Amino acid sequence: MAEATVKCPICDSYSGELWGVEYRGQRIVKCRTCGLRFSDPQAVIAEEVYDDNYFADKASRMFDPEKLLLVLKSDADSFANIASVMKEKLSRDTSILDIGTGRGSFLILCKLLGMKNLLGTDITESNINFLRGFGIEIKLGDLKDLELGKYDIVTFHHVLEHLNDPADFLIRLKNIIDDGGVGHLLVPNEGSLNSRFKSLMSRYKFKKRAYKHLSPGHHLWFFDKCTLVKLIEKFGYKIEYIGTRATEKQRGIISRLIHRIYDYFMINSWLEIVFSKK
Repeated sequence: MAEATVKCPICDSYSGELWGVEYRGQRIVKCRTCGLRFSDPQAVIAEEVYDDNYFADKASRMFDPEKLLLVLKSDADSFANIASVMKEKLSRDTSILDIGTGRGSFLILCKLLGMKNLLGTDITESNINFLRGFGIEIKLGDLKDLELGKYDIVTFHHVLEHLNDPADFLIRLKNIIDDGGVGHLLVPNEGSLNSRFKSLMSRYKFKKRAYKHLSPGHHLWFFDKCTLVKLIEKFGYKIEYIGTRATEKQRGIISRLIHRIYDYFMINSWLEIVFSKK
C-alpha cells in the first residue's frame, strides 16, 4: 500500500506516498504537497513506551559528572537562545513550563540559575521523586488533560516528534504561552548531513538495518528545517530564532570547528526553534 493512512498536520491531507520501509517493516511516508515524512501507521501508546526502562540511560547520565556537564551545557545553550529573544523581559521571576520534562535537566539548570517559578509535566511517574528532590514540581498527565495556566517560557525538548497529534498540541500551546512569552523546541534534524547520508545508504540497501537512524514507529514525524517552520507558522507562531546543534559529546578543536560549519549550513543533528505568538 503506497498511500498514507495518517493525515499530514501541515497540509491536512492524506496525500502521502511510500518513501521507505524500515528494516523491521515500519513504513515511512512522504507528503506529496509539503514534503513532511512520517511513520504510517501510527499506533504508539506513549505510557507503554516511555517507562522506567526508557529513562534508564538518561538516569545514568545524570549521575555521571562528565556526561551531566555535557547535558547541562546543551541546556545552557537553549537557555541562552531563549534569553537572546526575551532580553529584558527575562528575570528570576519569569515562569517556565517544561512539557515532557523527562529527567528534567533543563529545569535543573534553571534552578541552578536562580529561577523561581518552574513546573514540569510528564506522562510517567518515573522521574517525579528525582525532580522533587531538587524542589521542582511535576504534574502528571497529557497536555490536553492538565490545567496549567499561562507561562512566560514553554519548552518541549524532543517531544514534538513523538506526538500522535502535533497540530492539537500546538493549538493548545497558544493558551499556555503568555502574551509576550516564547516557546522553545528541539527535535531531530532529518535534514542533517548524517541523517541524509544514512537515508541514502538505506535507500540503496547499503545499510544493514535500513532507516534505523530515524527510529520510525518510536519517532512519528521526521522534520527538516522547511517542514518544521511550515508547521510552526501554520498555527500562528512567529519564528524568533532557528538553528541546529550537535549531540552532546566531548570534542576537540577540529571537531568543534566542523560542527560550527554544520550549524552555519543548518545540517547538524538537532533542530532548535524559539518562537512567539503573532
